[in-house]
Amino acid sequence: MTIAYHTPRAVYLRCELRVGLWSGDTAPTQFSDAINFDKVEITTPVQETESLLSNMITGYGSALDSQNKPTDPANAALEFSTLTPRLIELALGATVSEQTQTGATVTDEVITTALNIWVPLANQYLDSGTALVLKNSSDTVIDTSKYEVDYVNGLIKATHADAAGTGWKATYDTITRTWERYESGNAASEYVMVVGQALDKVANTYGRLQIHKVNLAAAGAFDPVAGGHLRGSLAGDMITPTGYTSPWRFEAVTA
Repeated sequence: MTIAYHTPRAVYLRCELRVGLWSGDTAPTQFSDAINFDKVEITTPVQETESLLSNMITGYGSALDSQNKPTDPANAALEFSTLTPRLIELALGATVSEQTQTGATVTDEVITTALNIWVPLANQYLDSGTALVLKNSSDTVIDTSKYEVDYVNGLIKATHADAAGTGWKATYDTITRTWERYESGNAASEYVMVVGQALDKVANTYGRLQIHKVNLAAAGAFDPVAGGHLRGSLAGDMITPTGYTSPWRFEAVTA
């Protein structure tokens, strides 16, 4: 087949892309399931023009030559609304770790409660199906209507003066839980490969799109109270790894 270089055609792409992480100079050996990308914006290197102007009488000021030289490398900006833990790490500038807790009974934990002020217990993720029992320094049980408990964060607040005091005791159950902890807000980046199908809806053919190696870091703010789905925004320079001749590749199947 010969490429029809001068024949115009429309191209309408719909992509399904996966991501994998580089390990140093070793290309990814594992990839995620397809990510719901809302944007994969690729820019070519920014170039500036360097002109050689005539300083002679004849043709003074005209260009004797004009050359372009790059000032910034090719870049990719990604936005997505489904995320792997690794992508969440990058979007939040975080390190993820798995945390576990086995349910147990905590008996007579000594605490100090305060009127209309939340104070912390020693544990989080309490069992809300078992009411926390609060006793004063004389071991008298306080009515549950006189205090409130935040069972997720492990906080207690006295709502009546009868529930406020020093050297009191709380008995409660923790619950079995496993969670992902994201220690967030740091400067995090990773070399990422993006690869997947590129459907040309005009030709109805499936080709391939691959960003070989891009150094991605968080490129947007995170607002946990805005509502809606968590969205990630990453951007960075694309790199041409050894064995490749360009930062990224698009294969358009024509036959």
